[in-house]
Amino acid sequence: GRNPLSPTSRRRPRADHRSGPPLPFHLPLGYGVAMVAQPQSATQLPPRDPVYPESDGKPMADNTKQFDAIVLIKTNIDDRVPDFVAGDHFWYPVEGRPDIVVAPDVFVAIGRPKGPRRSYRQWVEGGVAPQVVFEVLSPSNTLREMMDKAAFYLQYGVEEFYLYDPDNETAWGHVRDESG
Repeated sequence: GRNPLSPTSRRRPRADHRSGPPLPFHLPLGYGVAMVAQPQSATQLPPRDPVYPESDGKPMADNTKQFDAIVLIKTNIDDRVPDFVAGDHFWYPVEGRPDIVVAPDVFVAIGRPKGPRRSYRQWVEGGVAPQVVFEVLSPSNTLREMMDKAAFYLQYGVEEFYLYDPDNETAWGHVRDESG
């Protein structure tokens, strides 16, 4: 099959988000559900919330190869779906627990409208967890770190989790089924 991360995939898709090459992930069951009211204006960020920071001060990527892969995955998906897609964006799944936070390299929140956000606070988003998450490996990632992230994603409702290694051009994924 066609590699969605190949340079030939960089062409802009046609206007219909369902046309063109297949997406590099399965759309989970929630796709196509009615949209919940948007949390803020489509063009303005809400005020800063000191309880839920939007940055940890860490760089998005360790190197240009990892950065390019993150941007390419995010852009390719964002151009093809009507839903919220973010890269290196804090996701807070539990209200009142700012210590429970992660910043996936790329995530898709199906059924949530596009638009700016300082962070993705799940309770503000109608309780919708990101359904699809991508992590792009870097030389500094450890197996323990990736296992912890996978466990976090499964615990908080992610339906699909993908790891991509840009150095080896390999990918691994987990799609949740009835058994988890």
